[in-house]
Amino acid sequence: MAQKTKKNKRLRYQRIRQNQTEQQYDYLTERHVIRPSHPKYSVLDHFSHLANNVYNQGLYRARQALFKGVWLSYNKLDASLKQSKRQKDNMIYGSMKSVHLVQQQLKLVARSMDSWNKARKAYAKNPGKFTGRPKLPKYRTKGGLSTIIVDNQTAKLRKNGYVEIPCMDKFKIKLAHPETTAIQEVRIVPQNRRFIVEVVYKTNQTVQYNPDNGRYLGIDPGVNNAFTLVTNVPGITPVIVNGKPIKAINQFYNKQRARLTSIHDLLGQNRSSRRLTSLDFFRNQKMNRFAHEASKRIVDFALSHGLNTIIIGKNKRQKQRSRMSKQNNQNFIGIPH
Repeated sequence: MAQKTKKNKRLRYQRIRQNQTEQQYDYLTERHVIRPSHPKYSVLDHFSHLANNVYNQGLYRARQALFKGVWLSYNKLDASLKQSKRQKDNMIYGSMKSVHLVQQQLKLVARSMDSWNKARKAYAKNPGKFTGRPKLPKYRTKGGLSTIIVDNQTAKLRKNGYVEIPCMDKFKIKLAHPETTAIQEVRIVPQNRRFIVEVVYKTNQTVQYNPDNGRYLGIDPGVNNAFTLVTNVPGITPVIVNGKPIKAINQFYNKQRARLTSIHDLLGQNRSSRRLTSLDFFRNQKMNRFAHEASKRIVDFALSHGLNTIIIGKNKRQKQRSRMSKQNNQNFIGIPH
């Protein structure tokens, strides 16, 4: 039985490796921060509220149909809202000035419901793989903000590397790479009283993954040593990615947040303020930068030594099952391994 299991794992690994070594196009993402001082900030805020309303309306219809024993796919959900618009009993389908923007939100609803359905079936077969019974997707906060997804039919690539969304009051963003010839999509993500505009575009390069050559790089995540890199190749000195700077940032964030929330509690105020959101944004930006720089350094190290396979191990729920001291748990959980 054990030999059969090992053989199945080996075959599955070979299939995954084969799929990854097929030719793929390289996609890049640019992130731009839109602050409240930006002249189009109010436009993004308005459309983000509309996206939230469309998602909740789509989810409401999907859930109500499910309770009646009917499964609404994306096509049925789209047809339901179209019919409501024609009958003029619900005009939310035309609220975002673009059918494509509404359809992207409905696709998110359909994807969430499909994921829940798959998780429910998997839970019925093996509950031990889950921490609890999968629950139906929840509604988003009423009056809140949601991510706006703009496809490449709605977002237009203009001259000199500008991306324009005409239906959103001609909102424009200038790409850092003006030589870009085609974009995939634009995501506008509300975050800490700001909007992160993520432009996804395809480069002219193709990705060719290196075949398995028996030279492996193993990664051990930690706190002070964020990542320890070791290989099975003699003569290559292990490398450590220093985690102390990001640990210090995380500790500073925890102390400042605790101080500010205690002040709000003493004054009987709600735990939300510009200082808290700015603090959250500062910490998130630092963490994102660390994650990108660390991953690039690891990949560059592997390529420079001909290590075609990187192994970090099976670490499911390592954050939830961390059994260190309170301080070490706080530091370990806060680092984006």
